Amino acid sequence: MKERVFTDTNILIYHFTQEAGKYKFTDAIIANPAHHLVTSTKVLSEFANVCLRKKFVKGKSEIKAHIEAIEALFEVVGLSDKDVLKALDLQDRYKISFYDALIVANALHAGCQKLYSEDMHHGLLVERKLRIINPFK
Repeated sequence: MKERVFTDTNILIYHFTQEAGKYKFTDAIIANPAHHLVTSTKVLSEFANVCLRKKFVKGKSEIKAHIEAIEALFEVVGLSDKDVLKALDLQDRYKISFYDALIVANALHAGCQKLYSEDMHHGLLVERKLRIINPFK
């Protein structure tokens, strides 16, 4: 059975823009046949916004192509009202930002065992179910 792993926005940005020095780490996550890849509509919207703002891509057509590639590789889950409520609890309990807590809540709801993110507390075990991993450490 494959391990369910959730990826945050930065992992997708580094992978699909082939960021020097970080691509090999993100490719090891995404290409791992033991992983069932999961991300969220929130992460996809952040991905599009960052690509537009930082001009990592040539235009919206390239962003759309990247999102279609992500959809082909990943299970994409949405946010629910319960995820928002859960995020409020997680924010206080683990001292993380609300938007990071939303991603954590979404990963928990999706049944993931690992969450790959550069921005969160490396090694943190959330609710004895979800380990946050910074693959660049």
